[in-house]
Amino acid sequence: MLIALERHPIYRAVWLREAILGDEVKPPPAEIPALTDSAGESAEKALSIKDLLAKHRNVASCADCHVRLDPWGIPFERYNSIGQFQPMVPKDGVRISGFNKDAHKNLAGYQEYLTSINTVEVEAEARVPHGPEVTGMEDLKEFLIDKRMGDVADNVLRRLLTYGIGRELSFRDRFEIEKILKKSEKDQYLLKSMIIEVCQSTIFKNIQSKQK
Repeated sequence: MLIALERHPIYRAVWLREAILGDEVKPPPAEIPALTDSAGESAEKALSIKDLLAKHRNVASCADCHVRLDPWGIPFERYNSIGQFQPMVPKDGVRISGFNKDAHKNLAGYQEYLTSINTVEVEAEARVPHGPEVTGMEDLKEFLIDKRMGDVADNVLRRLLTYGIGRELSFRDRFEIEKILKKSEKDQYLLKSMIIEVCQSTIFKNIQSKQK
């Protein structure tokens, strides 16, 4: 698809924290205003979603959650809503025409038209909580691998175990989880190793024995 599509860094931030890091992100309180409403008249002058979020964070009731959320979503900004790499976008307020055979002739002509109006570089810089400033997904990926791999592995393991034993994990399972993580760490948390450790774990074996 060639048309520029809207992104939403907040949804992406929530997805990353929940699906990748295993955090629990609570939904916003019902009384919290929408992004554009909280920014007020200044929203009309915001040139990018990053600017709009910055104005949103100036509202006291919004700041606490967004300080922990926004930096995880902004590095995704160079990918549009269907995941297509899109480092350049039109200037704020520019209307994008759909494909018109008379005007654009063919898809190559339409692509040339899109290139001509995509003149603004997408901002994807953010300082992650308790971490460095990152620019785009490559930097964010490096940070997660270097500093948060343990959290990612813990989340993957818990999901594997939950699926494997067919129930939610409980507080009593924590010792077995820690044991599996330590063994998996020796193989740099390779997925193959984690699956083997899960299958050999006491939690999994107990479930299998009860089913026989």
